[in-house]
Amino acid sequence: MNWNPAFSRRHFIQLAALAGGLEAAGRLPLLGAALEQTQCIDAGKGPAVVKALLHYVENSRFPTPDASGLIWHYDILRWLVTWAAADRNDQTGPPEGNPYFYTKRYGTLRLKIAPGQDGLRIEASRETEYEGCRNRMDARAVCQPDAPHVLREWEIATWVQDVRERSEPRLQMREEGVIEDGRIRIRDAFGERVLDASGPVLCPWSPIALLWGEKSPVLPDRFNYLDELAQLKTGHVLVNEGEVQLPTKNGPVSMRSYRQTGMGLQPTHYLVDSEGRVQMVTHQIVALALRSTEAT
Repeated sequence: MNWNPAFSRRHFIQLAALAGGLEAAGRLPLLGAALEQTQCIDAGKGPAVVKALLHYVENSRFPTPDASGLIWHYDILRWLVTWAAADRNDQTGPPEGNPYFYTKRYGTLRLKIAPGQDGLRIEASRETEYEGCRNRMDARAVCQPDAPHVLREWEIATWVQDVRERSEPRLQMREEGVIEDGRIRIRDAFGERVLDASGPVLCPWSPIALLWGEKSPVLPDRFNYLDELAQLKTGHVLVNEGEVQLPTKNGPVSMRSYRQTGMGLQPTHYLVDSEGRVQMVTHQIVALALRSTEAT
């Protein structure tokens, strides 16, 4: 896979500046936890798990599709801040010169869960658009037969398209992997990487599949997390934080919150409604929001 240092450096600078602005405004729940309430633009409103997406939640009517559907469609949301009136998507924000926070949809995720005798199968298709380019990903994973959400083998393809939907060959990547005898083997066009993994390994969509439809899910004690099916992050836990109240357009809605933490990952929260639907997944300034389900 080719690495473009100019691209990475430019986006690193943008993200670093944005993070500094969010912390100064009291909008990062962990970094801003010690701030006085009067310093936070939404002081006292909403639980920390959705603080960055409060504007979206307050104007939402969470969908109630068939919880038994095994194909799940999510919108990918990003939380943004601007000081320019021209960038605002409505006229309800503070006067020009003050920060204005809003949520923007910039992609979609389709998940398909297919139970099978040889193990649970997870298919994920993701598309995001950023600065005129479309980033696409297709992944297929098979879990262990005796551990439905523990990864066994997978394949993934990613590519980038320009505004004319032309693919850039240098930005195409295909990988496949397998876990055998406590070792992760990842193969691509350049060779093979081998990673040590003692204990179960979950893929990025395993927690959603694990929590979906379960009133009292059995949570793993500790697991390894294969982020983007490429980066191994160890020592992860998934815990039940209990009920949270979300201030939605139809009034307060109660959901169960599960928090994932571990090495190399900021806290990720999974919000599950009373029917077992994973309605939202929040991670820093990015979130998944359930849009619909369908039968296979």
